[in-house]
This record gives sequence, structure tokens and C-alpha cells, in this order.
Amino acid sequence: MIKSVLPLALLGLCSAAPLLAAEKSKIEFQNAQIFYEFGTIVKGVELALDTIDNMWNQRFGGTFGVQASKGDNLHLYLGAGSIFWHAIPAIANQSGTRVYYGDAVLTKAYAEYDFGGSDSPDLVAKLGFIPVKYSNSKNLGEYLFRTGTYPSFLVTGNGYTVVNTAEEKVLGTQWSQRLGDHFSHDLFFTSERSSYPLHDFSLTYLAKYQTEFLKLSLGVQFDRLIPVTPSLTTPGEEKNTYFTYQGQTYTNNPEFYNYRATAAGLKGNAAEEAKWKAQADLIDSLRAVWEASPELKPKLEKYSFKGIKPLAMVSLDFKALLDNDLFRGEEMLLYSEAVLMGWENRPVYYENRMDRLAVMVGFNFPTFGLLDICNVEVERLSAKFVNGYRNAREGNLPLPDYNYDVLVGYDPEDWKGDDWKWSVFLGRKIVDGFQVQAQVASDHLRGRRFTRVVSENSLLVDKDQWYYAVKLQANL
Repeated sequence: MIKSVLPLALLGLCSAAPLLAAEKSKIEFQNAQIFYEFGTIVKGVELALDTIDNMWNQRFGGTFGVQASKGDNLHLYLGAGSIFWHAIPAIANQSGTRVYYGDAVLTKAYAEYDFGGSDSPDLVAKLGFIPVKYSNSKNLGEYLFRTGTYPSFLVTGNGYTVVNTAEEKVLGTQWSQRLGDHFSHDLFFTSERSSYPLHDFSLTYLAKYQTEFLKLSLGVQFDRLIPVTPSLTTPGEEKNTYFTYQGQTYTNNPEFYNYRATAAGLKGNAAEEAKWKAQADLIDSLRAVWEASPELKPKLEKYSFKGIKPLAMVSLDFKALLDNDLFRGEEMLLYSEAVLMGWENRPVYYENRMDRLAVMVGFNFPTFGLLDICNVEVERLSAKFVNGYRNAREGNLPLPDYNYDVLVGYDPEDWKGDDWKWSVFLGRKIVDGFQVQAQVASDHLRGRRFTRVVSENSLLVDKDQWYYAVKLQANL
């Protein structure tokens, strides 16, 4: 997709050149950078089967930006480059994981119109492929555009690199307005570009109140508010339905109950195994009855990818309370972000909101000139399924990945090991234009397979799984 979009974006910019060549118009290059990122996944796992131990990985590349302006109101932005990477995980019997791949990348491509002029616009409108960063986070957080609802999942990194990548790029339009000295808000209307089903339209609102010491933000996303193909966003497949029978609600999916039975059996819990097996058998028998006597079939409700994500965010800059020059930059900044990935509870899989509530806290420690940034972030999410969306991508269903491990089945208690995530980020400018950054984390790392597909599930699913990475970066 990027390889086809990039030439079109360049062509569009070139085609706009005559228009922008008028008086008070200009085109300039900016934000050129090259980087080399390397490190080791100390421990991880891919699809429950391919164990990762001390796997070295690296990638390198470069990007640049172009800004074209006409007068004080209209601006066009284009960012492009290339990156070379190798597959994660590297598997001994797959030669495709042992070579480098190169991709063209598009980092931004959007038009901006400043109503009232660029110095102090009353309203800013953007249209296109837009980078969005609304928080102080360095790794975790930025939840509005890096989470799913049904199924619930979180993402870090950008599919290629991992160090200091806490932002997302959206396809659509953004309207930003500042009212007075303290209040601003943003409205986004975006098209889904990365998780199945593609192209659905979402509406997102974010309001921000800020003083020198305090910043408060409240937001909400109506995820997939307008489905492009409703039958894909709310599938009618039997496996994607649930019903009530004799006062109890069941998912119309015997496979789920069989996975519960497998896990109970392997743990020697015969009573639990029998219970879950009986429920699987019940679903099978009811299906047979309904096929023979359709009039007995109850109303089947459908699971849907659609959902509502509320968000809250707060940050405190303690430098505002201290009358000295001891601290600088982003030091002494404490911030937190929380998102509820799906307000509505849904039977069996999504019965408890607290299992979909992700909360992160970050702090920038003072370094007294030794570093430019020393950042620590922690996050808690007590989800009862693996952090992933394989059933969504491969099965086209808004169901969690209960079938993550076919050998051991599914037990919610097995997923307590990844409730806590953490990240440490360090940065230091060596000379003007050159900096070194490092990140050590157990976050939501995903790999990119040699098929160029990003892993559906996190590679770090237990508390002892983590990685470290270093990035060398030169900027102009």
C-alpha cells in the first residue's frame, strides 16, 4: 500500500507546485533524519509456540519532510523515506526470516488550512494522513488511536521501530480550536486503516484544559460509528452470536467451551472440565434441535466490532511550583492516562468493564544535566485474554483470542502474568543534530513477519518477557 501511495503523494505535491508558485508561496524541506536502531528481545513468544530467547534485531533508515505553503492559510505537508528491517521472530527453518527487507514509508501527507492565519488561527483543519500525538508519553499510552474495543487490545511501536514511538497516524480529518488561554479541543473523523474490518469510520472528540501546572483532558471515541460494510462490522455467523437458555446466557460457540474444558483437564480439575464439556455439548445439541425445529430457535444476538471508548488524562508539571533553575525541559512532569476499551458489557467474553480498563502513569525524573530525558512509565490492564486480534484478522469476528494456545486451551487465570507493563526511556544529545536514545520495556511489542504482516498478538505476554533497544539518530 505504501509503495503505491508514496508515488501518488509525490505526484500530487509536484502537481500543486504551479498553484503554490504564486506570490507569498514557498516550498521547503524540513525534518530530515537518519537512524539506526538495534537491541535484543531477551525473552518473548510468537503465537504461543515460537519461543524467543535473546534475539538480536535491528533496523535502519531515513525520512524527510516537505512543507508547501500558499499565503498564511494553506499548507501542505509530506513526509517520506525508507526503512530496512528483518523479520521478528527469526525462525531456524524459515529462510525468509534471515534476510533484510526494505520498504518505502509515508510518515505524513495532509493539507492544513488555518482559519484566521497561521500566527493565531481561530480554527485549524487538516485532511489526509495525519500524525497525532496528544499526550506526554514516550512509549505506553496514546490510547485513543492505539487500542481496540471488541476485541480489546493495545499497541506500542509503529510496526517497524520501537524507541520513542508513542504517536499514531490517522487517515481522515482533524479540526482543532483554541478558546482563550486555557481551553482547546479537537474533533477527528477517521477511516480505519490497520485493524479488521478496514475502512470503517470513527468519530473522536478530545477536550483539553491547561494551566502552567495542570493539564486535564477528556475524550471519547465512537469506534466504527459508520460501518462501510455493516455485515462485516457486525457479522451474522453463528459463532458470533449469543442467546439465553433457561435463564443463562451462552455464546453460540462450542469451541470456546471446549477450550475451557481442555485447560481444566490439563490442570487436573475434573469437575471444571466436565462443566465446560457439558456446556459445549449443550450448544451442539441445541443447534441440532433448532435445525430440526426452527420455531424453537431463540433470538440470537450478535457481537460487533463497534464500541465507545471514553478516555481521561491528567498531567502535573511540578516545575511550575518550584522557583529555581535546577530542573529543565520535561523534568518533574507526572502524567496519567486511562481508557475504557468498550463501555458496553457483552455476554461471556466482555462481561466486566474493569477487564477493559487500561491505566498508565509516567514520570520524567530529574537528571541534573546528565541526560535530556529519563522517563519511566507503568501500565495496568487486567484483561482475561491475550493482547491481540487474531480472531478479528483471520476469523473476521469481534471475538477475543481465547484460542491463542491450541495445546493448553483457555483459562482466564493464565493471563494474570501480563497485567502490568513497564517502560524506561533515556535520551541524550551528543552534539547538535545527533542524539542517542535507549528503551528497556515489557510493553505491547509486536513483530513484523517475513510476509510483512505485523503480529496480531503481543510478543510479550508474561512478566518475565522484555527487550532493550538503542537508537542512534541524526537530524537536520
